[in-house]
Amino acid sequence: MKLNYMKYVLTGILLLVGLTSLNGETQRDVVGYWTFDLNPGFNLVSFPVLPDHTSPQDVIGDRLGSVEITCWDEQLGRHRWGRYEPQSGRWIGDLYMLDRGVAYWINLLETDEPQRLIVTGHPELYTKFRWSGMRNGWNYYAPTFGCVQSFDELPPDNSKDLLVAWDNNQSQFTLAEAVPGREWRSNKIQSILPDQAYIVYLNQRVLRTVGPPTPAEYMLDLLADNDEYYDEYGRNTDGSMMYDVPPHPLIVSNKEGLPVCLSNGGICSGDFNVDVIREKLRIGVGGELELVTEVVDRFEIASNEAQEGRFSAVLTIGANDGIFPGDRIYLVAKSGHAETRSTSFEVSDDDWMLDDISFPEPMTSPDVPIETPVEFSIGDPYPNPFNERFQIEFNLPQASTVTYRLYDIQGRTAIDETRPFQTGAHRLTISGRDLVSGIYLFEVTTGQKRGIAKVAFVK
Repeated sequence: MKLNYMKYVLTGILLLVGLTSLNGETQRDVVGYWTFDLNPGFNLVSFPVLPDHTSPQDVIGDRLGSVEITCWDEQLGRHRWGRYEPQSGRWIGDLYMLDRGVAYWINLLETDEPQRLIVTGHPELYTKFRWSGMRNGWNYYAPTFGCVQSFDELPPDNSKDLLVAWDNNQSQFTLAEAVPGREWRSNKIQSILPDQAYIVYLNQRVLRTVGPPTPAEYMLDLLADNDEYYDEYGRNTDGSMMYDVPPHPLIVSNKEGLPVCLSNGGICSGDFNVDVIREKLRIGVGGELELVTEVVDRFEIASNEAQEGRFSAVLTIGANDGIFPGDRIYLVAKSGHAETRSTSFEVSDDDWMLDDISFPEPMTSPDVPIETPVEFSIGDPYPNPFNERFQIEFNLPQASTVTYRLYDIQGRTAIDETRPFQTGAHRLTISGRDLVSGIYLFEVTTGQKRGIAKVAFVK
């Protein structure tokens, strides 16, 4: 018995010596490791541990095959990115070093199988996080706490703060909303994980844009660089970026709540669904544009998440078969066989929040017909004056082709578009990107109906 005990002790000592004397010296720099299970496509992650050398080559190397990694650079106002190309065996791009406390999109390319990445190195010196360390508006947030945090440990500051997580299994965003009492409410996000990054909206007056560079920033970037830069850092010969822009969330909500529900059946008192419908144009047999629709997403809204019918949902922009800038979509709220349709709207490439989506008609029972606008009408532009874009709504009593134009007081046309629209309420977003300051007239015509609104553009 004693001999067996001594054998186990000696074996343990030899194993300990072996573990601490690899390559003839103690591995003092390896004090931690972290395992990432990554799905094909985009993964939003942070690094709880990193080695001394933190280039993408040292941290990732060739272990994930063809892969892109991007992060948002606060100072540059755009993404930094790097891509590993198996053909050349090298990394290209302008992302030179990785860091803790930074949110990274890892995009696995040319694979249908999950990949595992093990990172060894020094763990973060974990610190207690405070929301006050972030700016107003949108922020990327990477935990630096080193362990799972409950919502109680990280309460919101304001009642309209948002916490958005990326579900790489479903390729869509999930949402937690702040409610009065400094609490988070979500049926999808239950805690903050140390190896996942998040997108946070702090509800203050100043909105900071987070996302791809604006066209103006992009053109300045082109003018500042030369052709060698394009080739070295992965730009096409026409100067366009070669990396895939990560998806971003679009928060849609009806802050005024669903319209008052009819009294027969308490339709809005329980759970309901919200379908996201995309309108697509196609060329018909006669060569005319036709309007077709498709359901691109569905949300299940629990009764405890929709106080008096109000709800928020997060749509995914630009991931797989999701929604893309320029798409025109609308929402359909359903409870049983009852439903109601929202105003249609166009998805912008830089507006992350539409918190005023309206439902012109109440949710009714199947035996109560949903009323449609009885006559053509056009609303007031807002904001007015505007300096970036303005929105205007109009109603159609029946599906028809609509032409909308923007022209100055001298009659010169700045915008001239024609497309079919469905019956109901619609919202147009008009950009002032190429306009000069002055007074403009916005005209909407359909058949014999015509509406005009005056709007001022101020740079």
